[in-house]
Amino acid sequence: MKVQQDNEIQNGKVSENVVKATENEVVVKRKSKTDKRKLTFYFLIRKKDEVVDWAIHLVSYTNFIKQLGFFRYDVGEGAYLMVYVEKNVVEEKNIVEIIDTVIKEIELSEGCEFVTPLKIKERLYGKLAIYFSPQLLYRIKSHKPFDFVKDTKDTAFFPFLNGIVVVNSKGYELKPYSDFDKHIWKQQIIQRDFIVSSDVLELLSNKNVASQIECPFIDEFGSFSRYCYLLAGNNERFYSLCSLLGYSMHSFTEYKLHAIVLTDSTISDDDESNGRSGKSLLFKALKYTRNLSEIAGKDFDNTNKHKYDKANIDTQIIFIDDLKKNFDVESLFNDITEGITIDKKNQQPYRINPKIVLTSNKVLKIEGSSAKDRFVEFEVSSHFHIDHTPEDEFKHWFFRDWNADEWNKFDNFMLFCVSFFLKAGVIRPESINIEIRRLTQETSKELIIFFDEKVLNNTLKDKYDKSELYNEFVESFPDFIKLRQRTFTEWVRKYMKLSPIYSLHYNPYKKTVNEMRSSGKDYFIFVKRETLESNVTKEQN
Repeated sequence: MKVQQDNEIQNGKVSENVVKATENEVVVKRKSKTDKRKLTFYFLIRKKDEVVDWAIHLVSYTNFIKQLGFFRYDVGEGAYLMVYVEKNVVEEKNIVEIIDTVIKEIELSEGCEFVTPLKIKERLYGKLAIYFSPQLLYRIKSHKPFDFVKDTKDTAFFPFLNGIVVVNSKGYELKPYSDFDKHIWKQQIIQRDFIVSSDVLELLSNKNVASQIECPFIDEFGSFSRYCYLLAGNNERFYSLCSLLGYSMHSFTEYKLHAIVLTDSTISDDDESNGRSGKSLLFKALKYTRNLSEIAGKDFDNTNKHKYDKANIDTQIIFIDDLKKNFDVESLFNDITEGITIDKKNQQPYRINPKIVLTSNKVLKIEGSSAKDRFVEFEVSSHFHIDHTPEDEFKHWFFRDWNADEWNKFDNFMLFCVSFFLKAGVIRPESINIEIRRLTQETSKELIIFFDEKVLNNTLKDKYDKSELYNEFVESFPDFIKLRQRTFTEWVRKYMKLSPIYSLHYNPYKKTVNEMRSSGKDYFIFVKRETLESNVTKEQN
């Protein structure tokens, strides 16, 4: 039996011209929707001069898929994805989407008398696991290396419909796409036109920008900037919040990395957050400027290897909303600094480096220098609550009800935040109530009352036997009769570390200074600040 590939069928007769398929075969795209593509990835099997069967030539077939715009994209460590590329715009595609496109193109093409589009479809459908297997599709490489537009240490890029905005510490400008011969992820393109605000550029040109924006001027940035100011509460905290938003939108990771945490500032009677403070809305706004993957905190299991399966190769920000009580922040340490692993079912895992932002109604247990270095906590004001929402304040729904002018004000404000971050870096805010909330959450209000009274009334002795101090506390608060000595001791340590009142009068906790053992007994030592300062002065003298 003789096997040949025929590229032409003339008048129902097999052509004498036989052309071998090569990897360089080019399938010409249809010029219009009515123009039919000639399918050439099959060959006819003849016995003598009679066609007895046909088969698909795999090299020609993969070239056909390549000409439709599909390619393999390497994500490292033996992991690959399939992407669709058109005019340097890249979009991740799954196998189902590739099948749909291939079948649709075949339906719009023409074969020959012996091999019709319908027969090709039947052949493909009968062996989908072969003709659309990852092993076969991953042979489709792009002749042009992927080179994406990426943020640098000093510059950020924001692609809009009418061009790419280039942001640096001095401001930003809109440039045409023709200035960039690089790839762009489709999901990172902001689906709006952008107009540069001269007011913002004038503001950024001022060296002392943080002292220039007053509340009336904020209104010129639109309702969202006003909302941010109300969340912050004052000028200093507003600029801190701007820097944190700017950091979150700067898709560069080769510097010190943090997770940004929004929490409430209000202390309630039972230390339960009232919620509805507007913090989630703030981070949801980031999805309108960056590709954001949102995860519900109640569903986030840090031991689950699939915990980030909603993220994709083009994800720039991970937003975990409303973390569960007693969430283990240490489980995020490597994710913050080294990147996350996306492990989707039936797919090779791969790593990306997004920024991470979090919200929590409870104060996170952030202890030690490593944890404090990795997390930046921002307490939102109590301006918004269940009885006074942003809708009540602004008389409209954010995002849904905005016109083009309001969207442009929002875009200019967000790019202002990025430029301000590139100018000033991350500005950590002064705490409001976070330490006392953390102390109440990790100990008890009774213990805080017990020690605060001693500190304020100047009745806290310099030295206490731990067991005697425990007994004194239980006598004052009999409901704690079942409290263990070990737990009480840990509570006292936390009080010395976290109490704002204690820190005003006494030296912050240090184990080698504030605890000692003598004659078989354990003691707490409380060192007043004036004593510490006096000792330092004596040493200096």
